[in-house]
Amino acid sequence: MKGESVDYAVMENTARAAMVPADMGWSDIGNWPALHAARERDADGNAATGDVELVDCRNVLVDSDGPRVSVIGLSDVVIVVDGNDILVTSAEGAQKVGKLIGALNQ
Repeated sequence: MKGESVDYAVMENTARAAMVPADMGWSDIGNWPALHAARERDADGNAATGDVELVDCRNVLVDSDGPRVSVIGLSDVVIVVDGNDILVTSAEGAQKVGKLIGALNQ
C-alpha cells in the first residue's frame, strides 16, 4: 500500500471534516531521540525496555525484544535489539540510521 498522509488522503477529499481545538502533548516519535524523550526514564535519564541492566550510564536508550543487554559506563547512546538486528549508535548518530544499507533493505 502506498503511504499517504492523512491530510492528503482524507482531509482534502471530504466536505464533512471539522476541527476542534485541543491542548495535548504530541510528539511524532519519528526517531530514536524522540522515543527516548517520550519514555519513562530513571534519575540518570536512562530508558530501558526488555531485559536490560545499566551500570553507571547516563541518557541511554535501550530497547530489546529478546536477548539481555548489559551496558556499563556509557552516555548518550541508543541500543536497539530487534530480532537478529542490533543497532548501537550515539544519540547524535541516530539521525543517520537511514544511511545503513540494512535499514534501506527493510
